Amino acid sequence: MPYDFSATGKVARDRIPVPDLSMDVIRNASRAAARRSRSQRLVLCGALALVSIGAAAGAARIYDGVHIWLSGGKAGATVRSLALVRNPMTSDLRTIAANATFPVVMPIGLPAGTRVRQIMYSPAAHPNTIFVQYRSEKGNSIGGFFLLDPSSVDPDKTTVPMGPAQPSFSAVDQWKIGGETVVVRKGAFSADATRRIKSRMAAVSPAQTVVASESMLWRIMVLGVLGEPTSGATNQAERIAPRSGRSVLLDRGRLQSLAGLIARRKPMLDSRGVFLSDIPQTSNGPDYMKATYHWWRTIAIEPQGLRAIDAVLRSRGTSPTDCKCEILYNRPSDKAYWVWIIPQSGSSAPTKFTVDAVTFSVTR
Repeated sequence: MPYDFSATGKVARDRIPVPDLSMDVIRNASRAAARRSRSQRLVLCGALALVSIGAAAGAARIYDGVHIWLSGGKAGATVRSLALVRNPMTSDLRTIAANATFPVVMPIGLPAGTRVRQIMYSPAAHPNTIFVQYRSEKGNSIGGFFLLDPSSVDPDKTTVPMGPAQPSFSAVDQWKIGGETVVVRKGAFSADATRRIKSRMAAVSPAQTVVASESMLWRIMVLGVLGEPTSGATNQAERIAPRSGRSVLLDRGRLQSLAGLIARRKPMLDSRGVFLSDIPQTSNGPDYMKATYHWWRTIAIEPQGLRAIDAVLRSRGTSPTDCKCEILYNRPSDKAYWVWIIPQSGSSAPTKFTVDAVTFSVTR
């Protein structure tokens, strides 16, 4: 070892560039992350409450995943673990359907303008239970359908746990199409709508129903802390987004985290999906707030892309926290970024900007 190894090492260490990052920035980023995590959990808990068809209470860990009993026109369930994706895209649905343990026949024949709000599935790797929930053209949440592997449905009510772990049962409509059992809560749709959907599902192949459902999915990646995209802005973003590359829409809630991510040179992750496990049970059913959460780690926008968005906002004399807008992002090439500012109301036309990938200069 050289005699001056220690001194040389100290000099090299001192030359390592260290970002100028104040404790205030770190504290603010930490608080924002905590608020964002809690708000995401609250939104998801509200969404998950809508999928229940009589979930179990009690502390016993009887089944993993989702277990459904179906007998006499009524259904009950226990929920121990699940995966959920909000504002799903075509790639999300295709992946879920391809990994399912049964040929997935998607509901079709819903009213024009209907969108898939979220998809819940369990177990995450190879689902035998899929719940698809919809929203109307105006953005209101409407009913959903359980799509089940018939072998996963338990018709034997003698296996239902007794005592505090006993699930409640709800009246449902049910039918079987090919290798799939379909269950929908009684009254979620009108009798005529249910008959129409059932007839349309039976008229085509499983693969054709997946293709037909693509018009109800999102073409762009819609990221929002508040869970629900603004209809006007989202519809505009879908119309103007390029057909090539990945387009990402950020709502005002997601824009709040921009400064902290840029300061820490971190990417923005795809916040649409989460895996829940070890869901504790209470007398009121599953306690989703206290479950173990595993958020998706897929990058939605890389750090340089976030800098491009920030450059556009600052060129307009505003900041990510002040802009009453939503942002559409796309990177058409290695040389540039495209950024659209879309008024939150969706009443005004979006404004498009090009950002140089090297200098971050902004051109309208």
